[in-house]
Amino acid sequence: MSETFAYQITPSQLNGLQRFLDAEQTAEERWNLNADGSYKVPPADMARIAEVDLINSINRCPRLPAEAADRGTALNEIVDRLVAGKPSNPAVSVTSLDSDGDVYAYRAELNGFVFDFDASLVLDLAMAYAGSLCQYLVSAPIETAAGLVRLYGYIDYWPGGTIVDLKTTTSFQFGKYGRGWQHLVYPYAAIESGRTKCVTQFIYDVVELHRRGGVYYGNRYAESYDYHHDEATAKLRGGVERFITWLEARRPYITDRKIFGGENPDGYVGEPITVEQLFKND
Repeated sequence: MSETFAYQITPSQLNGLQRFLDAEQTAEERWNLNADGSYKVPPADMARIAEVDLINSINRCPRLPAEAADRGTALNEIVDRLVAGKPSNPAVSVTSLDSDGDVYAYRAELNGFVFDFDASLVLDLAMAYAGSLCQYLVSAPIETAAGLVRLYGYIDYWPGGTIVDLKTTTSFQFGKYGRGWQHLVYPYAAIESGRTKCVTQFIYDVVELHRRGGVYYGNRYAESYDYHHDEATAKLRGGVERFITWLEARRPYITDRKIFGGENPDGYVGEPITVEQLFKND
């Protein structure tokens, strides 16, 4: 008999709520301050934008292509194809670029963007994850005060007792991903689903990209988190329950049925809301 879930939640959605909750703190970071100390984006506005972004993400609304996000997707796809020998995302076109018979870069095209990545960087990543499961779906239930919740998502690379998420950035500071939820959700789901008995560590493999001569080169950094199942389970339960409290408060704006344990009709496309619509009564 299949389980019935009150909610189905992904780590990306938990991350979205975290960005909303952290927005006023984020507004204090140096990049958001003008020379005179004033805000480029005021804290309250940053929180409102983060909340609207979260709702539109849950509702699976169409988005304009974003170069930074597509660049990360492109690199992931090139590595996936070298590791798994098949596409993970058919929307990405991948070719190799060579000079005198030697491959010097791999090109990925997505949403009108063209990204050329240094062959040495790509091959180093592919060698690191040789034999790994790629884009592997894990799913597991967690009991909460609001009922049974399904946590699910796709692991980038799973070479064994360690789970890896590949990230790209133009500026890396250690701890950048510490308030994220992937390093709790994925090991939890892998264990609770019975796919494995033990996960000891989660690694964000971060590639800090810089461009030279039209080609992206990268410095790699590892942001690692030890995984302890009982501690992670308690933290996840608290985070999921907090998410559900917010979700129910904004339920009139949530048109996606999957997050409430259901399924969307064929052809479902969410209609974006704006800050003005969400906060029209403020």
